[in-house]
Amino acid sequence: MKITYYGHAFFVVEAEGGLAIAIDPFDESVGYAVPSVRADVVLASHEHFDHANVAAVEGSPKALVGAAGLGRHDLGGAVILGVPSKHYDDPAAAARGDNTVFVVELDGIRLCHCGDLGHTLGDEAVAQLGRVDILIVPVGGFYTLEVEQVDELVDRVAPRVVIPMHYRTAAVTSGAVLKIASKDHYLRGKRHARELPSSITLGPDSLPARREIWVMGYVA
Repeated sequence: MKITYYGHAFFVVEAEGGLAIAIDPFDESVGYAVPSVRADVVLASHEHFDHANVAAVEGSPKALVGAAGLGRHDLGGAVILGVPSKHYDDPAAAARGDNTVFVVELDGIRLCHCGDLGHTLGDEAVAQLGRVDILIVPVGGFYTLEVEQVDELVDRVAPRVVIPMHYRTAAVTSGAVLKIASKDHYLRGKRHARELPSSITLGPDSLPARREIWVMGYVA
C-alpha cells in the first residue's frame, strides 16, 4: 500500500495492483494548492468544501460522499466500510451535520480515516470499525475532536499507527478560513512520534510492534 498526504484531510491510498482511492479532497479555500490527482474511487466524509472537492479528482472515479458511503463496498480488490458519526461534539453545533468514518482494507492493511469526527465513538461504532492498523485522525480541534478525545479514541480503537491530519500548517494560517491548531498542540508530551515524508509505501510487515505516531509531510 502506498499512502500520499496532500495536506489537511486529503490522502490518496494506492494498492500494489494499481487501484487508487482519494479521501477527502479539499478545494482552494483551505489554503493548499489543489493537486492534480487521478483515482478510481473518491471517498468524502461529508460535503463541506474542505473535504468534498470530488470534481478535482481526475479519472471519472466512483464517488462515495457522506451517507452514500455508509455500509460495505467491495471495489476491485478493496473493501470499504462506512460507519456513521457526527461532525460535532455538542448539540449546539449540530448544524455541522453528519460525518462518515471510512475503513479501507487493502493489501492486508486496514486503514481508518475519521474525516471530521467531532465526538467520541460509542461501543457499537468502535465494534463496526473492527481491526484498525492505521488510524488517520483530526487533531486540530475546534471543528473536530479535542486532544483528550483523540487520545481516548486511539486507546479504544488500538491502532498500530496514528497519522495526524486536519491541523494548521504554513498553508493554513491562523487568519485563514479554518480556525484549527497546529500539530504541536496534539504532539505535546507524546512519545514514539516519527517524522515521515509525504508519501510512504508499506505492507503488513512494515507496521510497528508498538504503537507509533507517524507525522507525514504534505505534497506542496
